[in-house]
Amino acid sequence: MTDISFNIWSVIILLGAGQGFFLSFYLLTKIENRDANKWLAFLLTVLSLHLIEYAADITGITLYCPLLIAITYPLLFCMGPLYFFYCRYLLDKDYHTTYKTLSHFIPAVTVLLLMLPFYLMPASEKVVYIQGLSSTGTLKIPTGQLVFMAAHVFQTAVYVLVSYKFISKREEDLKRISSDVFAVKKLDWLRSFSFYFSIYLLLYFVLVVVLTFAKSFQIQIDYAMLLITSF
Repeated sequence: MTDISFNIWSVIILLGAGQGFFLSFYLLTKIENRDANKWLAFLLTVLSLHLIEYAADITGITLYCPLLIAITYPLLFCMGPLYFFYCRYLLDKDYHTTYKTLSHFIPAVTVLLLMLPFYLMPASEKVVYIQGLSSTGTLKIPTGQLVFMAAHVFQTAVYVLVSYKFISKREEDLKRISSDVFAVKKLDWLRSFSFYFSIYLLLYFVLVVVLTFAKSFQIQIDYAMLLITSF
């Protein structure tokens, strides 16, 4: 079993995760736009947990704590709905979630159920499985993982597209009936946030394509993606 080792990449990724947790806490304690901010805080928390899992992977911690292996995969399917609810609450004061809101998280629950056999595997079997992926000296990306990654990108992209259309509609309504400066700032912020979030998804999609067709996996690809996520 390899030793645990921290490099500059893992440190930067952990700093990004720490900043995400700090911002989540700040948003949850902020009085202004509290209903909207809680959804953004949840989104940042999901991203931060994902970064911690990856940092554990590249440092070798997961081999000593196999419980962490792929633990955040189901949470990735919460990103789209969390982003969507943040946009709705920020721009629509009359919007409220109901029990039907839970239907947006069915994909996340489905992935959890699909991953359950792996999660319930004995720790030693998980370690053997992970080590077997690089037994030939080249890391093999399981087909199932690529499918999950592609599904995550597609699902989140759909929510971003729907949210962007909602933002555009609210902007048209605002131009017709109001000149609220604060509302305009919210729209500008959401447009910028949507743009960078879309860039993140595009790069994630490129990563999936590269991993699908590449003959060998280079860890630098992961580093680049994780640094973008941290940013």
